[in-house]
Amino acid sequence: MRISAAGPATTQQVWERFTRTDLWPTWAPQLRRVTCPDSVITAGSRGTAHGPALLRIPFEVLVVDRDELRWVWRVGRPLGVTMEHGVDKVPEGARAWVDLPIALAPYAPLAHLALRRLVRR
Repeated sequence: MRISAAGPATTQQVWERFTRTDLWPTWAPQLRRVTCPDSVITAGSRGTAHGPALLRIPFEVLVVDRDELRWVWRVGRPLGVTMEHGVDKVPEGARAWVDLPIALAPYAPLAHLALRRLVRR
Protein backbone atom coordinates (compact mmCIF):
# COMPACT_ATOMS: atom_id res chain seq x y z
CA MET A 1 0.00 0.00 0.00
CA ARG A 2 1.57 3.30 -1.08
CA ILE A 3 1.07 6.46 1.00
CA SER A 4 2.26 9.74 -0.53
CA ALA A 5 2.14 13.50 -0.17
CA ALA A 6 3.28 16.32 -2.46
CA GLY A 7 4.39 19.79 -1.49
CA PRO A 8 6.57 22.77 -2.36
CA ALA A 9 9.90 21.50 -0.97
CA THR A 10 12.48 20.53 -3.57
CA THR A 11 13.42 16.90 -4.11
CA GLN A 12 16.85 17.60 -2.61
CA GLN A 13 15.32 19.17 0.51
CA VAL A 14 13.01 16.19 0.97
CA TRP A 15 15.81 13.69 0.32
CA GLU A 16 18.01 15.37 2.93
CA ARG A 17 15.19 15.28 5.50
CA PHE A 18 14.51 11.64 4.63
CA THR A 19 18.11 10.51 4.98
CA ARG A 20 19.43 12.55 7.93
CA THR A 21 18.44 10.77 11.10
CA ASP A 22 18.72 13.94 13.21
CA LEU A 23 15.98 15.50 11.06
CA TRP A 24 13.45 12.66 11.32
CA PRO A 25 11.77 14.06 14.47
CA THR A 26 11.25 17.43 12.70
CA TRP A 27 8.75 15.91 10.27
CA ALA A 28 7.68 12.59 11.85
CA PRO A 29 5.44 13.49 14.81
CA GLN A 30 5.64 9.94 16.17
CA LEU A 31 9.39 10.28 16.79
CA ARG A 32 10.97 12.05 19.74
CA ARG A 33 14.56 11.27 18.74
CA VAL A 34 16.69 8.83 16.79
CA THR A 35 19.92 7.22 17.92
CA CYS A 36 22.14 6.10 15.07
CA PRO A 37 25.91 6.33 14.64
CA ASP A 38 25.38 7.49 11.04
CA SER A 39 24.06 11.01 10.65
CA VAL A 40 23.18 10.22 7.02
CA ILE A 41 21.78 6.75 6.37
CA THR A 42 23.61 4.26 4.20
CA ALA A 43 22.99 0.59 3.50
CA GLY A 44 23.81 -1.12 6.78
CA SER A 45 22.95 1.82 9.05
CA ARG A 46 21.39 0.62 12.30
CA GLY A 47 19.77 2.54 15.09
CA THR A 48 16.74 3.06 17.27
CA ALA A 49 13.74 5.30 16.71
CA HIS A 50 12.37 6.62 20.01
CA GLY A 51 8.66 7.35 20.18
CA PRO A 52 6.38 8.55 22.93
CA ALA A 53 6.77 7.15 26.44
CA LEU A 54 9.34 4.34 26.36
CA LEU A 55 8.61 3.13 22.83
CA ARG A 56 11.87 2.16 21.12
CA ILE A 57 11.96 0.59 17.67
CA PRO A 58 15.20 -0.78 16.26
CA PHE A 59 15.86 -0.37 12.54
CA GLU A 60 18.31 -1.37 9.85
CA VAL A 61 18.66 0.38 6.50
CA LEU A 62 18.94 -2.21 3.75
CA VAL A 63 19.29 -0.14 0.56
CA VAL A 64 20.00 3.53 -0.24
CA ASP A 65 19.90 4.64 -3.88
CA ARG A 66 20.89 8.30 -4.02
CA ASP A 67 20.49 8.48 -7.80
CA GLU A 68 16.90 7.24 -7.73
CA LEU A 69 16.09 8.89 -4.36
CA ARG A 70 14.93 5.61 -2.83
CA TRP A 71 15.72 3.77 0.39
CA VAL A 72 14.54 0.61 2.12
CA TRP A 73 14.66 -0.30 5.79
CA ARG A 74 13.53 -3.02 8.16
CA VAL A 75 11.86 -1.74 11.32
CA GLY A 76 11.44 -3.81 14.47
CA ARG A 77 12.86 -7.12 15.61
CA PRO A 78 13.05 -10.07 15.53
CA LEU A 79 11.04 -10.38 12.29
CA GLY A 80 10.51 -6.73 11.47
CA VAL A 81 8.61 -4.97 8.72
CA THR A 82 10.27 -3.81 5.50
CA MET A 83 9.28 -0.48 3.99
CA GLU A 84 10.49 1.37 0.91
CA HIS A 85 10.62 5.17 0.77
CA GLY A 86 11.15 7.50 -2.16
CA VAL A 87 11.06 11.04 -3.50
CA ASP A 88 9.79 12.04 -6.94
CA LYS A 89 9.87 15.39 -8.68
CA VAL A 90 6.42 16.82 -9.42
CA PRO A 91 5.34 20.20 -10.88
CA GLU A 92 4.58 21.65 -7.43
CA GLY A 93 7.91 20.50 -5.94
CA ALA A 94 8.35 16.97 -4.58
CA ARG A 95 6.28 13.92 -3.77
CA ALA A 96 7.44 11.72 -0.88
CA TRP A 97 6.08 8.23 -0.52
CA VAL A 98 6.31 5.06 1.52
CA ASP A 99 5.23 1.54 0.59
CA LEU A 100 3.67 -0.08 3.67
CA PRO A 101 2.69 -3.70 4.11
CA ILE A 102 -1.10 -4.04 4.32
CA ALA A 103 -0.69 -5.18 7.93
CA LEU A 104 0.32 -1.58 8.74
CA ALA A 105 -2.89 -0.05 7.33
CA PRO A 106 -3.78 1.43 10.76
CA TYR A 107 -0.48 3.37 10.59
CA ALA A 108 -1.39 4.97 7.22
CA PRO A 109 -2.96 8.20 8.61
CA LEU A 110 0.10 8.92 10.75
CA ALA A 111 2.41 8.10 7.84
CA HIS A 112 0.44 10.48 5.62
CA LEU A 113 0.71 13.26 8.20
CA ALA A 114 4.48 12.73 8.46
CA LEU A 115 4.89 12.83 4.67
CA ARG A 116 2.85 16.06 4.43
CA ARG A 117 5.20 17.62 6.98
CA LEU A 118 8.22 16.25 5.10
CA VAL A 119 7.34 17.99 1.81
CA ARG A 120 6.49 21.40 3.21
CA ARG A 121 8.96 24.27 2.87
